[in-house]
Amino acid sequence: MRSTYINLILFAFFIMFFCLDLYTPLGIADGMLYITAIPLLLFFSDSRFIIITSILAIFLIILGFFLSPSNPNILIADVAFINRLFALFGVLFCSLMILKINHKQNQIIKLNNNLEEKVKLRTAKLTELLAKETELNEMKSNFISMASHELRTPLAAINSSASIIEMYNANEKDEKLIKHINRIYSNVKNLSDILNNFLSLGKIESGKITIGHSLINLPEFINEVVDELDVLANKKNQRIIYKHRGDLVIDNSDELLRNILINLISNAIKYSQENTEIIVTSFIENKNVTLTVQDHGIGIPEKDQSKLFTPFFRASNTKSIQGTGIGLNIVKQYLEMMNGQISFESKNNEGATFNIEFPQYLILSSEI
Repeated sequence: MRSTYINLILFAFFIMFFCLDLYTPLGIADGMLYITAIPLLLFFSDSRFIIITSILAIFLIILGFFLSPSNPNILIADVAFINRLFALFGVLFCSLMILKINHKQNQIIKLNNNLEEKVKLRTAKLTELLAKETELNEMKSNFISMASHELRTPLAAINSSASIIEMYNANEKDEKLIKHINRIYSNVKNLSDILNNFLSLGKIESGKITIGHSLINLPEFINEVVDELDVLANKKNQRIIYKHRGDLVIDNSDELLRNILINLISNAIKYSQENTEIIVTSFIENKNVTLTVQDHGIGIPEKDQSKLFTPFFRASNTKSIQGTGIGLNIVKQYLEMMNGQISFESKNNEGATFNIEFPQYLILSSEI
């Protein structure tokens, strides 16, 4: 609004000096005409004012050509006449230049408005797609959770029935029956592990995992996990070797750490040949924990390594081995919750070494 008032005042002065210039000899009116014309053109945001200014300047130029320079009532001398014409040409040139600038500026504003409109439309579309994806993920997580819980009941019944059969056969010791019972136990455990992984993935995606932390004697904790997994390793005549260096106690999530260790060591057992060693090491230094799980198994082909932590991805050399491809993804997400990270080194048919690092003392964002 203020710029409009300034434009009107300057335009009024310009008209006044324009009229004076028509009826007075060369003098103050000429100078004021050009002095007001230039800021008038510079400040005008409305092209209509600039067009009128240009028309008036052209009118003065045309009028000047028809007036005689020798008439003292109109012009003092030829030199003054030429000066006036050049000055009016200057006003006209400025008018045209500013008109062109205004035209370009209007184009830029229009283009900017179009871009803003497109951004709004695309943002609205992306928001809608994100809402749909979130809804689908929630439905998937709910289904996984429901299916996992529903399948636990028949699995428990199968396991219980196998135990009863084993108990009735305790005296007879039928080797074939024992073999089948052990197969039932093994398959029930495999299916339970798969369900646990799916359930964990569902909890992660739905954000339903609550993280607690407590003091843990790390060597004792890892030895417990190793003893639990020795049963699997013994079936393939494998040996798990564990070594520790540094401090003993950490303050972290025992539940997440247990799941991470079970996943990594189980993978090492699963993907290693018989009669091999699996080496587990832990090291605490400078309030940082480093755990390493090394095997001498089939390794990971180089072409598959970049996708290893993608959900449901399995390396090309594991097709004949049971698995879901979500274990390592869960490990990675659990470590991120613990403010940690995972890395690995591997070559095809030369085994793999997984390294995980996390703080010795976990500090949750809610505790800061």
